[in-house]
Amino acid sequence: MKTLQMIGLRCKLVCLVLLLSTFSSAYALDSRLSSRENDALTCAGMFYIMTAIGEPKELNEIFTRTTMMMSSIYAKLNFIRTNDSLTNGEISRAKDKAYLRLIELYGKDSEKVINEYIQCNTWRADIAEQFLRVKSPELWLSEIVKNLPIPRKLNNIHLSKVKEEIARRQLSIAMEEMQKLMDYWGTKESLIESLKESLKESIKDTPASSADAGDCFKDKDVADCRVKAEQGYAPAQYYLGLSYALGQGVAQDYKEAAKWTRLAAEQGHAYAQHELGLMYRKGEGVVQDDKQAIKWYRLAAEQGHAIAQYNLGVVYYQGNGVTQDYEQAVKWTRLAAEQGYADAQYNLGVMYQYGEGVAQDYKEAVKWTRLAAEQGHAEAREWMKKHSYAGWTKVSSGDGATFYVDFDRIRKHDGYVYYWRLGDYLKPIMGKYLSDKRYIQGDCKLFREKRLSLSVYTEPMGKGTHSYSDNTLSEKWDYPTPNTILGTTLKSVCSH
Repeated sequence: MKTLQMIGLRCKLVCLVLLLSTFSSAYALDSRLSSRENDALTCAGMFYIMTAIGEPKELNEIFTRTTMMMSSIYAKLNFIRTNDSLTNGEISRAKDKAYLRLIELYGKDSEKVINEYIQCNTWRADIAEQFLRVKSPELWLSEIVKNLPIPRKLNNIHLSKVKEEIARRQLSIAMEEMQKLMDYWGTKESLIESLKESLKESIKDTPASSADAGDCFKDKDVADCRVKAEQGYAPAQYYLGLSYALGQGVAQDYKEAAKWTRLAAEQGHAYAQHELGLMYRKGEGVVQDDKQAIKWYRLAAEQGHAIAQYNLGVVYYQGNGVTQDYEQAVKWTRLAAEQGYADAQYNLGVMYQYGEGVAQDYKEAVKWTRLAAEQGHAEAREWMKKHSYAGWTKVSSGDGATFYVDFDRIRKHDGYVYYWRLGDYLKPIMGKYLSDKRYIQGDCKLFREKRLSLSVYTEPMGKGTHSYSDNTLSEKWDYPTPNTILGTTLKSVCSH
């Protein structure tokens, strides 16, 4: 059953808030649309440090090219913001400050820098994937910056222990080599002092208590939250509003919750904007208003807030308060899914499965549903159980038959696709067989196919006695009707 559930339960939001509080000091990339310029500069400095690894040369070349790419992205974003081109010297000096900060931080807390490196490396991979979609190499920088992905937050990056250990070793080697180079140059102390002065200049107008304005919620100190909220600090206003909404440390009061949440939202606090959207959707502390809910969802979503992006996608999918628009639903759901939000990954899989807002593509449906299932999403896990069997993925069913395709073994040659199809039947074929495997040559341009081999089995899913095979090449092409079980199967293979 195609059901998309509106997520926004406050318990989930609180869990996310606490999780982000745990990670907030663990990395420097802000992972927001508005912070991509600074994130690119941080990563330029990070990859410059990695160029200290001399061998293998291929790895050094990758880090060198990536340093240049991140520096160029930083300069391009800076130009978009200021309409003032940076000189090569200014870009270089900015990069130097970034890598010196990282070196100094590594000596104090290596884990923070390791986390930044993991973020930067994941972002590099996301940008590289986008680069492959740019048709004109001459326009790659402008095209990438125009649609630059948001760096993933640490809790949305899933590395195996082996890959994490490789990252640690790479960074350790690079830092050691960079320290040797800096000691040789004799510039370390003077450059760091210069950096410190620069940092002092950049933060001298920032009130000392603004940095820890959100600690009051984590510490359950509502009085401290109130003091900072009344001083105008958006994080404290948001957390005070959340305290009233939950009745944590104060009597539950939705009107007070809406009051403080609105103050933070109007300052551009993404989590407050999303929370205010939820309040308008449910009518908690405010008059229920779908249009206002959508307005605040959108503001948060445009800042990269994953749950707001997901909820906005659900709004467009269901047509609640807006004209139903599957393409907009896909757009916002994809943004949340790419940040690792499991509910969005599952919904995007559903849209690919039924071709809603996107071309029907079972491989993409499986990809996104599997990602959600790997995070424990109950409906996604159930779907995977029903649709995947040891490499076989269900692609179509009807008339007492279900067809599966092994997408990993699809091959292309001379304009044709070659693939394995497993058929599972409710009633025996040829008198006693309940399943078969066929190797098929497909022609996606003319939408036709022909069988190259056939094996039949006495039990479902290609099991039981394998008592009949026909490897005679068929000279006849079959032309399946597009919306039939055969047509849908060929379409899914051609989409892949």
